[in-house]
Amino acid sequence: MQHNELLHELLNNFNYLLHSDGFLEDYRVANHFVRRSALPMEKMVKFLLYSPKTSLSNKLEQLRENLPDLDFPSVSKQALSKARYGIRYELFQEFFEHSANFYYEHIMERKLWNDRYHIFAIDGSTHEVPSSKSTFKEFGKQSDQKNPDLYCSMALASVLYDVLEDVIVDAAIEKQFYSEREMSLRHLARLFDLGLENDSIVIFDRGYYSAEIYQEWVTAGCKVLMRLKKPNRLCSLDGDDVLDHVNAPDGTKIDCRVIKYTLSSGEIEYLITNVFDEDITKDMLGNLYFHRWKCGICSAAEFHSLCSNQSICEKFLYCIAAGAVLSRDQGDRSMSRASKNGVF
Repeated sequence: MQHNELLHELLNNFNYLLHSDGFLEDYRVANHFVRRSALPMEKMVKFLLYSPKTSLSNKLEQLRENLPDLDFPSVSKQALSKARYGIRYELFQEFFEHSANFYYEHIMERKLWNDRYHIFAIDGSTHEVPSSKSTFKEFGKQSDQKNPDLYCSMALASVLYDVLEDVIVDAAIEKQFYSEREMSLRHLARLFDLGLENDSIVIFDRGYYSAEIYQEWVTAGCKVLMRLKKPNRLCSLDGDDVLDHVNAPDGTKIDCRVIKYTLSSGEIEYLITNVFDEDITKDMLGNLYFHRWKCGICSAAEFHSLCSNQSICEKFLYCIAAGAVLSRDQGDRSMSRASKNGVF
């Protein structure tokens, strides 16, 4: 299947699930959606999956304009907000995981770098989340240094992204100081669950590098490309392209290739990898590393905006779910066609 065909069929799958006996019941919060109303749970889920980064009023207007056949009821923003709290966030996690499973089961031909490797990237970033009792409970709180009476919550979000296919494969959100190693192991497990570990290079954000993470991924049989912090005590930084080893925490010596790469600004960066192919030069690997910036989760302002007054886990997951296969613009057009065809 081609991308647009995949998305259309995926929406068909979602629609089937939404009308399956017991599926919605598994994700309904107690005492919500218990009576027949103008806004049933199935339509609320479709509403949430549509253009998740816009405000409620804009989203309603766009939904009615672009998906007239959905026959979305005329309800107030207050009714929408109340209805949203009746849906457990795990439903969107189910949709997100299903979308990745479906994509890799049905894509006919995947893109390759250097006619050989699939490219993935792991990116993590911290974001301030809206202050409330629920976010303080979920993510903890910390006081402002200049004003100790003010508190805020910070979250660490991380994604595993297929760079060439433009697909988010895995995503997680935790407290700010959650272990990046544990995050990476989650992504590693998901990569293996989908059978994507072979002939792949995984690019890591600088914050993820450690001898322990390098050992775990390399031992699992994965190719990795990591950006070293400076100064670095884990391996030698002598030379432009040298073979060395990493001293793992258990005393094991793991082979590595250390590359000195000069950015266009003149700044020097160091990369570490277990890609030893002789025909892949240091410049090729340097250029490859900076493909990873495409997978940035979102800006701090955008993250705060899309999480305002909502369950953080829920909003994060349904934003990821809605954009998991294609870009939002492509998705909107496909959803419109699917609605007209009676699919969604």
